[in-house]
Amino acid sequence: MEEFRWGCRVQTGWTEDWQALRPLVLTGADIPEDRPPGRVFSLAQATEQGVWAAALAAREYRADRIIAFGDGDVLSCGKLAAMASGRKLTTVPTDLSGLAVTGTGRLNGKIFRQAPCVPDRAVLDGKKLKSAEIFPVLSRSVEAYAARNAGIISDCLSAEAFRLALNSREGEKLLLADALSAVATENSGEGVCGVLCRAVSAAFPGMENALAAIFLPAAVRLNAQLDARKYAALARSANLGGSTAALGAERLCRRLERLRQELGLPEDLLSAGIRQETLWQRTGEIVTTAMTDPALAGNPRRVEAFMLRRILDGTARRRPGNEWEGLA
Repeated sequence: MEEFRWGCRVQTGWTEDWQALRPLVLTGADIPEDRPPGRVFSLAQATEQGVWAAALAAREYRADRIIAFGDGDVLSCGKLAAMASGRKLTTVPTDLSGLAVTGTGRLNGKIFRQAPCVPDRAVLDGKKLKSAEIFPVLSRSVEAYAARNAGIISDCLSAEAFRLALNSREGEKLLLADALSAVATENSGEGVCGVLCRAVSAAFPGMENALAAIFLPAAVRLNAQLDARKYAALARSANLGGSTAALGAERLCRRLERLRQELGLPEDLLSAGIRQETLWQRTGEIVTTAMTDPALAGNPRRVEAFMLRRILDGTARRRPGNEWEGLA
């Protein structure tokens, strides 16, 4: 039996009905002109100070709803501020952070998951999308599909999210893919790619999209050495072909690498601007952080520290081909 959680109501396109008489609109420092109506709080940050300031502003204004309009940090601030102040929450994402429809967020650089932080409404308007970095969406989709706790519902959502993110560049379809992948991940889990992205981002901030593009093919190849069937099924669902499971998984990796090239993203950590000497100095710290990440338990195969070191080493040496050949 599969237990599934998704408590958020989703609307695509803009709306004039915000279901509030006194909304408080949270934004970043750059206040957008096309924001929802209501009093503006422009200091929304994913920090304890920012959350308490937003919650206090909601109480002082006697707001009956918080509308978080912005990137992942603004949405995270809105979730915690709404929970702290007892207000309803509407999210309006402007990026593909995966935080619009779930109870997941970031606080002081760390991930939190709280059921009371699930917004009761999300407005997905493609015209408001400012950053279309799709590889984190692809990473969540692929890893949720193959995760240890994946089920029928999460498979359907993650496969559709993967197809949308891979083939569409329309804003609303990308936002929908982002939402579907986030819900699938929250229910089934993730794996090596997501864990490594967080660990490396902690050491080298601001590279999430590039890191997902670099690590995702390597993570798929690592897991496919043990069992490639789920990756082959995902490849077939996206019309990538593959007469055998191993070939299907490899075609999936090749398609991701081709998309990475089409988007002009770096193929390795050196091309991303990380010096090899600096990476080697921080490899121990990165591996320790990744190995202690609870999300690693969702990976479809057991992961050892040497495997993560091998991925880091392979993506820092521009090593061609499949570095996992012969490892099962």
